[in-house]
Amino acid sequence: MSLPKVAVVGVRGFASMYIRHFIRLQDAGRIDWAAAVVRSPDKAPEEVALLKSRGMRIFPDTKSMYDAIPGLALVGLPVGIEFHEPMTCEALEHGVNVLVEKPVSTTTASVDRMIAAANAHPDLSVTVGFQHMADRNIRRIKETILSGRLGKLQSIRFHGFWPRGDAYYGRNNWAGKIASPATGALILDSPANNAFAHYLNIALFLAADKLEATAEPVITAARLLRARRTIETFDTCAIDFNAGSVPVSAFLTHTCLDTTEPHIVVQCTAGRADWELNGDWSMHDADGSEIAGGTDTDCYGTMFNDVVAKLADRSIFTCSLAMARNHAALIESLYRDYQVEEIPERLIHRRESDGQLYVDGLLDYGRECSARGVANAGPFPR
Repeated sequence: MSLPKVAVVGVRGFASMYIRHFIRLQDAGRIDWAAAVVRSPDKAPEEVALLKSRGMRIFPDTKSMYDAIPGLALVGLPVGIEFHEPMTCEALEHGVNVLVEKPVSTTTASVDRMIAAANAHPDLSVTVGFQHMADRNIRRIKETILSGRLGKLQSIRFHGFWPRGDAYYGRNNWAGKIASPATGALILDSPANNAFAHYLNIALFLAADKLEATAEPVITAARLLRARRTIETFDTCAIDFNAGSVPVSAFLTHTCLDTTEPHIVVQCTAGRADWELNGDWSMHDADGSEIAGGTDTDCYGTMFNDVVAKLADRSIFTCSLAMARNHAALIESLYRDYQVEEIPERLIHRRESDGQLYVDGLLDYGRECSARGVANAGPFPR
């Protein structure tokens, strides 16, 4: 039996994650990695040399790849947001399953067009790269919630403090931008639509009343704060929203000196669940007795394993376009209905070694939001 042929579009930046796992799966004898699209080989000589040494064919664009290699089973699309819709639809038209990066797109209209294209090819699948949907620990928490073991779901809250300095915002031409300088397409880059998008999506997932679904969001309050004047969007946000009937609160910032990993607290009437990135997860009943727990594990490998397994078994659960649509709806609403507020210059400091910004009183404000479970804890600064 022949192995499924796979390809990837792009080899730099986050595409390195795809390269790592496709090489792993190739070495394990699970895929035939046949091709890669590299628009500017001169900018990625080491990556191109590596792929060629492993027998891959390199193409300058997707059209030439699809024309030259019939029978591709899967294409990975770790590409810019503005290319998610057209490249996904193109792959489906060529009879190819898709793994497309998150966020799936910037508008629900765009996602709906992608869903329509996928529905026109029911024998194919599209997986969105929200890798935590493959995390068996998170799934176990949701299964326990759905079972009623923890009682009724009351609230979800989480926070994350991730420093991001000059290098992060200078790594490409769209970081912190509303639209792509090259194409004019919406990007809406921000902590909520990029680095912390996964954890908003986890909250939407845990709040849904079906396992393979996310809940529809309705924002009730938000503060979008900007310290870094060179960006168009925001680097800190406090968001309250209802995920279905479940109130969710989130405080997220890149304007800080020290890292605090995302920590999600799920409160129910008969217990609670906690999950922390690169930390521990647990579920406790109402009297504090532990139901289950463990250590957070790397879910990237699990996601890639599931995507490849899905080629032979469509029942394998991966993050669908419909599931990812609700995160896009949240971001679309955030940009449509809320304005960015600039933090006063007198409160902003800069670490010269890397250009990291930090703000007087901001982390105390964020911790208050987290402790209260209310993201919009009044105006900032006080």
